[in-house]
Amino acid sequence: MKIAHVTPYFHPEFYGSHEAFLSKELARRGHEVVLVTSDEMPRWGGAKGLSSADLSVGESEWQGVRIVRIPAGPTLSFVPSLPSLPKVLRRESFDLFLSHEVFSLAAWHTARAAERAGAPFVLVQHGYHGGRRALFRALFQLEFALLGRKVLRRADQVISLTELGAEFLRNLGARDEQVQVLPTGVDCALFAPQANPQAERMRIGFIGRINQGKGVFDLLDAVVRAQAQLDARHGSAAVQLELEFAGAGEDAEALQARIEELGFAEQAHLVGRLPHAEVPGFIASQAVLCAPTQAVEPFGIVAVEAAAAGVPCVATRIGGLTETVVDGETGLLVEPHDVAGLTNALIALAEDPLARQAMGVKARERALAQYDWPRITDRFEALFDALAASPAG
Repeated sequence: MKIAHVTPYFHPEFYGSHEAFLSKELARRGHEVVLVTSDEMPRWGGAKGLSSADLSVGESEWQGVRIVRIPAGPTLSFVPSLPSLPKVLRRESFDLFLSHEVFSLAAWHTARAAERAGAPFVLVQHGYHGGRRALFRALFQLEFALLGRKVLRRADQVISLTELGAEFLRNLGARDEQVQVLPTGVDCALFAPQANPQAERMRIGFIGRINQGKGVFDLLDAVVRAQAQLDARHGSAAVQLELEFAGAGEDAEALQARIEELGFAEQAHLVGRLPHAEVPGFIASQAVLCAPTQAVEPFGIVAVEAAAAGVPCVATRIGGLTETVVDGETGLLVEPHDVAGLTNALIALAEDPLARQAMGVKARERALAQYDWPRITDRFEALFDALAASPAG
């Protein structure tokens, strides 16, 4: 099958892991995947500040996938306009068209191309809301009225990463039979669980953007409080907590200053943004991974990565994290902004290493069963085959 996979931004190291893993796995299975994207990267999120020197217009090959970069054009609210995309999609014949986010111009152009070609169109919706800020929500409503409603109507199948996202799509007008929940995932083969850390210390990890909204200051305060309470309870036999922040962001300097202000510099460290290849090793080296985000988390990929590495995750009860972490089985959930609850969760795991290890085992089992990319690609492939065989497709 020849698939046009359209996404406004893509970089296999720093942005678009869903697009990267799916395209790579489909290509490995013999499908011809043409990933069409822009020559820019977003100025927000994990790609903020990334140089675009290696994103020049033209064609290249990555992991068996043909990458076609085209001029981004003017950015309209969220995403580039990709004015040359219709022409690019008309140059070749495709059996199926795939794009992302109901509000995006990339999806709009892709839906129209599929309609012209009489081929199936699949939309993947990652978010479950209209934006973190009132302005973003207003722009989303405008773009949905102008473009998204037609994109949604044209889609033969709409994929949501979570049940929460599926409900969001139904509220926008998607039909029940049109929506399917199919999570993103990880390549579990890359995440090799390590031996359970020794009982006298517990390494706690964070990976993501270093900003207040991700809960990094809450996590630091919780670890400092947890250590103080452990010391008070157990004296010299107390578990020693170590905290590592991996990532970059606008609050990195303020976080480092807070670490020093609390006198915790010997136990808490910022290790910076990690190359993609080092992420599995970093996560596997932790006893616990934390995702204490405060506001929005469409999916919660770090929790799935932790699970793949056999590491329990302590996360806030928000968004996709309520589906990627099974409270009490693969990790623990606490309320956003609840530093006391986060503190207690860390103390519980520090004082019971056997329970911590059991959670890691269950997390790994769940990751292999539900989030491994080969399994997820099986479902995408079955969907694509069904759509291609359908007279309506």
